[in-house]
Amino acid sequence: MSFKRSLHTFEPQFKTLQNLLKLCHEAKYGARLLFISSIGVVGRHPNTFANKPVPEDPVRDCQSSLGFGYSQAKYHCEQIINRALEQDTRLEASYVRIGQITGSQHFGLWNTEEHVPALLRTSQTIGALPHLDGLASWLPIDIAAATVSELLLDTAHLRMVYHVENPVRQPWCELLGYLSAHLRLPIIPYKEWLSRMETNGDSVTGSPNPAKNLRDFFKNDFLHMSCGSVVMSTTSTASVSAALRSAGPVSPGTLLLYIEQWR
Repeated sequence: MSFKRSLHTFEPQFKTLQNLLKLCHEAKYGARLLFISSIGVVGRHPNTFANKPVPEDPVRDCQSSLGFGYSQAKYHCEQIINRALEQDTRLEASYVRIGQITGSQHFGLWNTEEHVPALLRTSQTIGALPHLDGLASWLPIDIAAATVSELLLDTAHLRMVYHVENPVRQPWCELLGYLSAHLRLPIIPYKEWLSRMETNGDSVTGSPNPAKNLRDFFKNDFLHMSCGSVVMSTTSTASVSAALRSAGPVSPGTLLLYIEQWR
């Protein structure tokens, strides 16, 4: 997920998507398109303010997406697919809204530019972890990849919308307790962590503060997006995917692999 690019910088991707849809339309042998969208498209969905899961349905209101270019671009891509399906009912095209994907269960590699690794690396720089309430939904990338493959290869006609996130949530207090013990970092109030991140992070020579580059997200959207307010229904997706049905909480062993990458 890119937090800094504006909407107009994604225009080449819109054209590419339109070309792929045209290719599927003209194909003789039933080509399928499965577009990877984002939970950011429904980050401000009305259901999220009523504590209801976001249904696996199209979203027509652009105000449902988060207010930065990446999420807005994903929203517009969904609309491009919606219009293509309205024009050609035989077209096999769908989009998958992806929730929080973590590193591999087997190797622990997790993109360091994403916000959770950024939070952990900055926490080591400023000497503390933030206190977080609520529930986390983390899905290892190998399970996510298996789920997407099962959706694409399923013999039934594609649904318009799928959701891929871990339906088994785990308390942040458990995750933070484990991280605190292994990284030997105290847990402080979130507002204090934000303040340290903004004012003290760069003062430690040679220590990275990647969360500072994402300060607006951590101020405005992180708690809402990452602590259980945004829940996507996965009922229809799980009915197709054995991989998603088998997903469980991220294990201590997998967390330890992530920690080794963040040290």
